[in-house]
Amino acid sequence: MQRLLFIIMLLYATAVEAQQMGAKWMTAPAASDSACQWFRRTFVADERPRRASVCIASCSPFVLYVNGRNVSTALYMPDRKPNDHQPVAITYDVTRFLRPDSNTVTVLCKEPAVAVNFFGTTVGQRRFSYSSPDGWLCHAASTSITSCGELMDGRANAQSLAYGDMMLAQWRPASVLGGNFFAVDSFAGNSKGNSQSNAVAYLGLSGESIFGYHPFSYNPLTDNAVRTYKILRPRYFDPAYRSIAYNFAPGFYGFVRVTLRGCKRGERIRIGNLVYICSGEMDEQAFCRFTHQYARQIVISGDRHFNPDQIQDVEALYL
Repeated sequence: MQRLLFIIMLLYATAVEAQQMGAKWMTAPAASDSACQWFRRTFVADERPRRASVCIASCSPFVLYVNGRNVSTALYMPDRKPNDHQPVAITYDVTRFLRPDSNTVTVLCKEPAVAVNFFGTTVGQRRFSYSSPDGWLCHAASTSITSCGELMDGRANAQSLAYGDMMLAQWRPASVLGGNFFAVDSFAGNSKGNSQSNAVAYLGLSGESIFGYHPFSYNPLTDNAVRTYKILRPRYFDPAYRSIAYNFAPGFYGFVRVTLRGCKRGERIRIGNLVYICSGEMDEQAFCRFTHQYARQIVISGDRHFNPDQIQDVEALYL
C-alpha cells in the first residue's frame, strides 16, 4: 500500500512539474498581418537567481534578448526552410546575462505568435518558473514583411524597445491565443485548418505539450541558426540619376547592409528588396533581417531627397 501511495505521489509531482513548465501561446492585440512584433516582460525575483533558462516556442524566426543583450551571435534562429511553420521549442541557458534584482526578457518575432517560459533556480536552491502570458507586453517592430521583402523604419529605436524604459507607455498587454496555434506566412496563402486570422491557423499542438514534454536544449554558438559566413565588397558600381547599381559578381545569397549619412528624417531609400525610412541621424544602417535573396546586382535608389553621396558603405552579407 505504501509503495502504491509513493508511486501515486511521484506521478503527481511529475504532473505538477510538467504543468509548471507549460505555457500558453500569446499574440499582439489586433496585430498587423505583416508587422514583426516585440514581446517583453520584466521579472522581479524574491531571491537572486543562480541559474536561469528561457524556453521559446515559435513557428517563425525570432531573436531573444535578455537585459538588452542578444543571447546569440546569429542574425536570428532557427534557420527554417521556406514555408516551414512547424512549432519548435528552443531552450537557452541565459545565466551569463542575469541581473541580481530584475531581468527583462524580450523577443523579436517575425510572426505575432509565441510562447515563453523563464525558469531556473535561486541562490537558495529554490526553483522558479514563469510561463503565464500575464505581464507580457507587446509593441509593433520597426520592421514589416512585405510581398517584395521588408520595410524598415529607422526612426524607431530598436535598442530602446529591447531594453530601455523610455517607451514603455507605448506598449500594450499581450493577448492569449485561445486553442492551439501556429503562425503562417500571410503572403504564402498556404495555411491549413480553421484560420483564426490572416496570420494564425489551427495546428493541434499546445504550448503545454511543447514545454512539458518535448523541449530540447539549443546551443546558440553551434546549432542551427542564420549567421553571416562571409562579407563581400562590390566589384564595381554604376551611378545613375537618383540611383546606383552595385555589382557582386558572381553573386551571393543573403542581404546587403548599407551605411548612410546625411539623410533627411523620413526619407525613403530602396535597397534591393528593402525599403528603408531614414532616421536622420548622423550614421544609420539599413538591412533586411528576415528576408534574403539570391542577387548579383543590387540597385539603391530613393525619393527626391536621395543623393548617392549619402551612401558611405555597402556590404553583401553572405549567409
